[in-house]
Amino acid sequence: MQARVAHPVRSLVHQLLGHHPAEGDAEHVDALVSEDIEHPLDGPGDPGNAAWPGVGRGLPHTGRVEADRLHSARTEFPFEGCGEVEARADAWGGPYKGPSYIKGEDWIPYRPPNEVSPPFAEYGSGHSTFSMAAAEVLTSFTGRGNFELKVTIPAGSSKVEPRTATQPGVPAKPITLSWTNFQYAAEQAGLSRQYGGVHFEHGDKDARACGAKVGDNAWAKALTYFNGTAT
Repeated sequence: MQARVAHPVRSLVHQLLGHHPAEGDAEHVDALVSEDIEHPLDGPGDPGNAAWPGVGRGLPHTGRVEADRLHSARTEFPFEGCGEVEARADAWGGPYKGPSYIKGEDWIPYRPPNEVSPPFAEYGSGHSTFSMAAAEVLTSFTGRGNFELKVTIPAGSSKVEPRTATQPGVPAKPITLSWTNFQYAAEQAGLSRQYGGVHFEHGDKDARACGAKVGDNAWAKALTYFNGTAT
């Protein structure tokens, strides 16, 4: 669905142009200040998995996103025809609510209620950076990169949506996570930051790329100490 930035931006463009465009130009201006909103998350798996009803719903994910103009007597911008814009999206609705159609202002990350807002910038993800850096170093150190680790998450053990007397909790049944190599584990560590609503896609993926370079450089430096050529 298309979300249109209606009055403030278009009026600003008109003022910058010094006039109100002709009919054909007006359509061009509208095209410049209107764009389709795509989902910021495009991770693997089924976001609607019954075992993990919250996973994949941290950030506004798939489905409809719309902007509703709410006329107000209040003037927030010094441009004519200005109105307020209210954004809505399909996203996680909060503990035990699952996917919901909510106002942008009601969105919260998929995190414990006492740890809602991490005290750091969105871009780039620290977890994605040092996870991939460690994966590169460990792969080089072992010479093969095989990880072969499995971890089972007990049913109802979520800190965000734990089992209660009336709720089955998350996950609904035990889930076993497994990683065949260090890099795959690092990629999932980064992706978890998107699922948690802490980082957007670029904040995660760009940080992974950065971490890979950091790991390579760290290993190259370590080798100089191993072989006695460090300066």
